[in-house]
Amino acid sequence: MLAPLIRDKSGHDSRSVPLALVTARSIDDVQATLRTATEHAVGVVTRGAGTGFAGGSIATAGQIVLSTLAMNQILEISVADELAIAEPGIFNGDFNAALASHGLWFTPDPAGRAISTVGGNIATNAGGLLYAK
Repeated sequence: MLAPLIRDKSGHDSRSVPLALVTARSIDDVQATLRTATEHAVGVVTRGAGTGFAGGSIATAGQIVLSTLAMNQILEISVADELAIAEPGIFNGDFNAALASHGLWFTPDPAGRAISTVGGNIATNAGGLLYAK
């Protein structure tokens, strides 16, 4: 169960499994994980879909992997403010499908939009082809 967490799409791996995997389902889960990790001086690697090419979601021995994939809800869409509040685990394609019915679009457009997450876009500053204008 922990072995897949040592790599992402970058082609790099840590060659050692992490200490644990925490699947966050709420902000409270994230806070509790970070408090515990801080108390015990344990590193935390946040991970979504693991589709990044930057190696940012790769964990090493002694670290906790904090998965945000289960945090995949849209909390608010405000057309008037052109604002959407979403959890980090929502897939880009799903997010844009929901926004489209309101005439909105989340501009990061990575090639893997069907399998990559909003949180991953933000964490790695991923833009995709629409950013290359």
